[in-house]
Amino acid sequence: MVSPRSVFLALFVLVLGFLPAPGLAEGSDEADRQAAEREKSEQLAVSKLDATLERAYTLKEMGKVDDAIAAFRKVLDFQVPADFSADRKKDLTWQKIHVSWDLAELYREGKKDPATAMSYLKDALALVDALPADDTEVKTKKVEINKHLASILREMGKPEEALKHLQAAEEIE
Repeated sequence: MVSPRSVFLALFVLVLGFLPAPGLAEGSDEADRQAAEREKSEQLAVSKLDATLERAYTLKEMGKVDDAIAAFRKVLDFQVPADFSADRKKDLTWQKIHVSWDLAELYREGKKDPATAMSYLKDALALVDALPADDTEVKTKKVEINKHLASILREMGKPEEALKHLQAAEEIE
């Protein structure tokens, strides 16, 4: 038969196993607090960036091309902090890809400056190239950008260069 003392000792050891070691609870709380603070900081930065982006689109809709370009450039100039989460970094990279595309369109259509439009598309392509190559969305965007580059090159009277981008688009697997 098991003595009451043995049961008590077994329960005591079991309970001790579930209690955090002295000092660990405070460290864990501090780590949780820092993680929450980091998340809040990320959210604030992204919210402010979104506001700038919305302002850029509004200015574009109003026909204020130069002001829209300045706002879009501000989004592109945003330096993503190294401590941002991987998902947040990826989201911001995609946002910059789309902004580069929008800037290319503003320069192509609004400013009638195909050379600058091409430079923004090439920037977008470089950003896409930094993403995982096996991602279908990445491949699709590479095809779209290369086709768009080819279109601008044809408009500029450079069909040979346009063919290179069309071939690159066709070769994406």
